[in-house]
Order: sequence, then C-alpha cells, then structure tokens
Amino acid sequence: MAGSASDQIIIQLLERYKEGTLSPDEEAIFFQWYQQAGWEEFSRLWAHCKTFPEGGIRQSPEMPTLLKERLERAINSFENSDDQTPYFSEEAWNYSAARKTGLDQRRIGFLIAGVAAAVMMILAGGGYWWMHRQSPAPAIAATKAIDIAAPTTSRATITLAGGQKVFLDSVGSGTVAVQGDVTVIKRADGQVVYNGSAQQGQRQAQAQGQAQGQGQGQAPGALIGYNTLSNPRGSKPVSLTLSDGTNVWLNNESSLTYPAAFVGKERKVMITGEAYFEVSKNAAMPFIVTKGETTITVLGTDLNVNAYADETNLKVTLLEGSVKVTRGDASDLLRPGQQAQIGKSIKVVSDVDVDEVMAWKNDKFIFGEKANIETIMNQIARWYDIDVEYRKKVNVHFGGSISRQVNVSKLLEKLEMTGDVHFKIEGKKVIVMP
Repeated sequence: MAGSASDQIIIQLLERYKEGTLSPDEEAIFFQWYQQAGWEEFSRLWAHCKTFPEGGIRQSPEMPTLLKERLERAINSFENSDDQTPYFSEEAWNYSAARKTGLDQRRIGFLIAGVAAAVMMILAGGGYWWMHRQSPAPAIAATKAIDIAAPTTSRATITLAGGQKVFLDSVGSGTVAVQGDVTVIKRADGQVVYNGSAQQGQRQAQAQGQAQGQGQGQAPGALIGYNTLSNPRGSKPVSLTLSDGTNVWLNNESSLTYPAAFVGKERKVMITGEAYFEVSKNAAMPFIVTKGETTITVLGTDLNVNAYADETNLKVTLLEGSVKVTRGDASDLLRPGQQAQIGKSIKVVSDVDVDEVMAWKNDKFIFGEKANIETIMNQIARWYDIDVEYRKKVNVHFGGSISRQVNVSKLLEKLEMTGDVHFKIEGKKVIVMP
C-alpha cells in the first residue's frame, strides 16, 4: 500500500473522481497533480483503485481534451487487464494527443509551472492547501491544549459626535441614536443605517452658522459632527449604510470616521484597517477615502481598501468603476481588477486575485500561493484575537483556502501539513516555529 500522506490523498482523489464526487476545488488539484505525474507514479497509485464506472471519465472544464484522452487510455489499460497489470506502456503514455497536435509534454507541464510537486488537500475541511517545496511531508497536528473559536458576533461600537459610545452588541434593533436630523438605526441583522440626507445636514449646518453669527449657537457642523465606527479584533465584520446610501463593510481591527450627514462639495471619510465600499453615485459630490497622506477619490464604484498598520503597503483594489489614488505629488488611475500598492510611491498591479482580496467579506481565508507566514498570521491574529510569537524565521510560501468559522487549531493543522511550520498554542498566544 502506498504509504506517504500525499499518496493517500491522491488515492482518495482518484476514488472520488471515479465516483463523480469531486468538488470543483478538488478537481483543480487532482488535474494539477495528473498533468505532472509520470507513468510510474500513476501506475503505482492506480493499482490501489479497483474499478471505474461505466461511461468513462467525466469531462471537466479544468481538464484539456488531450489530457482527458491520455487519462482515459491509461485507465482503459487497467480496466481491460484481469490482473490489474498495465499493458499500456510508458512509451504509449508519453505519446499522447499532445504529440499529435505538435504540443509537447513541456507545454502541458507549463500550465502549472508555478505549482510545486507537493499538493496537500483538505478533504473534509471545505478547502485546499498547497506549498512551494520539492517533496511532500507528513502532517503533524498542532499543539492545542487550549483551542480558540472563531468569533460569532460583532463587538463594534459607534462613537458619536459628542463622545457617547453605542455598543452594538448590547443594544437591540431599532433607533440607537439621533444626530441632528439623522437617525441611527440598528437592523435585526446587525447592519447600521444612517437615515438622513445631505440636504438635511446642509440645512442644519446653515442654521448653526446663523446662530453662531448671532452669538447664540455652536460652530457650523458641530451638532452633526463626525461619528466613528470601530470594530475590534476577534469580531465579525460589521456593515454600515451612510446617509448618502453608500454601503460599507468594516473588517476587524478597523475603524471608519464619517459625518452623520454629508455637507459641502465632497463626502470625506477616514479609515484605519480594512473596509469594502459600495459608493453611491453623486458626480457633484465625490466620495473621498483618506488614510494618512493617501487620498482615494471616487464618483461611484466598488473598492476594497486595506490600510492595516502592520502591512507593508496600503492597498486599494478596484472591483468596479474608477478611482484616483493620490499620495503627495504622485497619483494614478485604477481600472477594475487593478490594485494600487502604496508605500513611498504608488505601484499599480493588474490581474489581482479579487477572490483573495474579498475573502474576509465572504467569510473565508484565501491565501495566494505567494503568501508568507507573516501575512497569514496577521490575518489569523486579527480574526481570533491572539498574539503571535516567532521563535525562528519560516521561509516558506503557503497557499490555500478554508472557512473562517473553524477553530484556530484546525487552521493551524492545515498549515502544519506542509511539514515546514509548527505551532504551539499557549492561552491567547500562538508560537510559530519551523
């Protein structure tokens, strides 16, 4: 029997493929392995699989026709042999439809040139993982004397213009505050909505200005003022509808400062951490997001802003519309699918993996194949509200996806399957070791 952990995984995938029960993620990983597999490896593992369903293999969008033909030939050679000994030779294996069309095996392999030979599958956890390395390593369970569950509620707070705090997890649905002519409502699903128009805010500010001129009131805008929505570590994302109809989703360890009602010629908000915006269109009053020296100007668009202090760069990812990103004297325009990475300068990257960027909003962890351990642990620390200690440097890139609803030990176990990182949980601290 094949003994390594990766052998067992591929055998299970072969069996699932025969049964027609592979998920789309599992199919993608299976075909990545198959495209790289040599005849010896394929025949060794297929020997542990007995029968194949009538009707041949299913055509998958992940699998080119030439590869389907090659796999079907190999399978038929096993199915037609009484003793399960292949008569389909290694030469015939290599002579595939790729040869006939003038597309040699190197072209097939190039389809997955960036993927290393080790592929580790989460067969029961709703996700998959892989790592850049030369050979697979056995799985090692994470030490978990005390486990840490994923957050189940949002512990966000609103700080009103006068300094009063509204703790959203302890107030019921309905009106939670009144800011001038604007009513702040918490819906049954936890969403916060500001009901009030810019016109109402403008009238309020004008009335205050008149009162100030008569020495009878506060400065313009003082009554409406700025509110701040804060979402701490270990808290589910919170959604907010601003008075102009703009929808905002705020990730954990993040805050958004905004006026209760927008007045003047622009709609300006300030961010820390990460937020996703669906901006209400108003060409006469552009929507502006600021973080330090960086300004993001939009007219109506969908974008994600990652401005965590522990990240190397501030990242603005555009999903729809157009935005102008400015820092100092530098500026750039973004198109959908592009990301501005802002440090001392602005770098625009195209063909960004939007699913990875938006994973937090979709209740997932998705790490691209170039994600380092620091990037991964930063996300884990914010979500589970833990501290991270590094005993030694881990110079390996990881990739994969998993639900954000699993306990932290489950997530760490999946990372440990690579064999190049290990963890120890001590209370609310996770120790990272090579």
